[in-house]
Amino acid sequence: MGRNGKRIVRRQPAQKRSKERVDTILRSARALLEEAGLRGLSTTSIAQRAGVPVGSIYQYFPHRNAILRALFVEYLGRIQDVLHDWEQNGPYEGNWRDFFEKLHLRLKRAEARSRLGKAWMEAALENPELQALGEQHAELIAAAAARMLRRFGSRWSDAKLRRLSLYYYQLNLATLLHEQRKDVRAKETLEWGTIALLSLLGHCLPRAQSGHDAPR
Repeated sequence: MGRNGKRIVRRQPAQKRSKERVDTILRSARALLEEAGLRGLSTTSIAQRAGVPVGSIYQYFPHRNAILRALFVEYLGRIQDVLHDWEQNGPYEGNWRDFFEKLHLRLKRAEARSRLGKAWMEAALENPELQALGEQHAELIAAAAARMLRRFGSRWSDAKLRRLSLYYYQLNLATLLHEQRKDVRAKETLEWGTIALLSLLGHCLPRAQSGHDAPR
């Protein structure tokens, strides 16, 4: 009670504790995904890793898929943030090859830091809600890519640029799967992915062979 006899409601500390508990749950789930993949993830294993009762997890997440969705919203959001920042502030004064090669490198680094690419693909195959989330993500990337290609003078229709961007998005998903092989060399795979990207983009940009296209 306060001095005036009224109850003191400590809302902020309670909210802070809730946020910390959610962060602990998600951090533990992310670690399990990175170590054991999708099959090693359950509410029981997450609770054990987080050091909390299973019932505590259900206070914030009704089931495992809700935890997966939260993790992948964060994962995809980081990639979208990189893309958005590059679209707004990227080095448009240079040529298109340098621009998209550097963007490709930044996006691959964002994927590598999270280490959830393979788990994301596995989960999306099993869950329609996550599939829809992935489709929304792909459309956002395709729209941003089309806008950037327009700035470098592409005369393709918006629909065709969208299809091209979605095609490369699917190639990148295949690359993520390929990177799980034990005999893969990361530097080599990154180089090949960059070559594939620039080759594709060369078909939709004017004066592509000069490498000095000024953005519009």
